Amino acid sequence: MLTSNNISELERLLIKCHYLNGLFITNDIGFNWDKLFCVLARSSPIHLFKFKFSNATTNYTVKEKPVPAAPNLESLKLFFDKWKDRHPMLLQFGNIENVESLIEEYKAKGLDKKYNNIVSYGKGFDGFEWI
Repeated sequence: MLTSNNISELERLLIKCHYLNGLFITNDIGFNWDKLFCVLARSSPIHLFKFKFSNATTNYTVKEKPVPAAPNLESLKLFFDKWKDRHPMLLQFGNIENVESLIEEYKAKGLDKKYNNIVSYGKGFDGFEWI
C-alpha cells in the first residue's frame, strides 16, 4: 500500500526501473494525490504508461473537514497536463465521480488511450489484468 509518507520511495523505484511499464497503486485514506501525480509525471520511465489506482471508496472527516479518498478533478488535470508528449496511458481508477468529461477531453488530445472507472478497493490483485 502506498502512503503519502512513502511516495519518495516510489520515486526512487521509478528512476531505477527503466523498463517498468505498469503500476498498480493502492493508497491509504487521506492520500496526497497531487504529490503522487507530480512524482509520476517527473520521474516515470519512458516505458511506463499503464496505471491502475485502487482507492478507498469512502471519504472521511478530520477536524470537521471532509478528506476525499479518491483524487479530485484538479489533481487529475494537473497529472494529465504534466504527462503531455508522453506515451498515451491505459488508466483505471476506482469510482471517481464526474471524471468522464475530463477523460474525454484528454483522450481527444491523445493522452489517454483507454480508461475505466471500476477498480474495487480492497480486492488487491484478485482478477488483476491490464485494460
